[in-house]
Amino acid sequence: MFNLSQKIRKYISLKYNNGILRIKLKLNKEPINTLLETRLASTKNEIKAAQQLRYRVFYKELSAHPNMITRFTRRDKDAYDKICQHMLVIDKRNKKRGVPLIGKRKEKVVGTYRLLPQRTAQENRGFYSQDEYDLLPLLEKYPKKNFLNWVVLVFYKHTEKNQP
Repeated sequence: MFNLSQKIRKYISLKYNNGILRIKLKLNKEPINTLLETRLASTKNEIKAAQQLRYRVFYKELSAHPNMITRFTRRDKDAYDKICQHMLVIDKRNKKRGVPLIGKRKEKVVGTYRLLPQRTAQENRGFYSQDEYDLLPLLEKYPKKNFLNWVVLVFYKHTEKNQP
């Protein structure tokens, strides 16, 4: 019987260095014509696209009520945006959905996560989820483990009604 962690390591490698989480997916050696790509945001414009997507989902699709600044900028942002890594799901097809990346004509952000490693959380505001859940027992039980807080999963739901 295969060990699950060994199977996962076969396909994914995680490296944390100098405050940056690197995630590599190991798939086939042959080139694959993929339509979706996942990567960490590397520019301010990519983070802005993630914030715009969150705005569309939270305030347009889910009918949340934005404050004046959020309504004006049309971006959902908070203090955690500065300390989190932003994982983007990018649609490489030329479709009218998602948030376009500046300078990338055919790439649109259709999904986003915010990732908050434990070390970064401890150096800053703490985990995003600590206001919702009591994480202290878990952290005390596994002091040698390094936790990663996956925060705010958002995917753009595309229908004729909510085309951008």
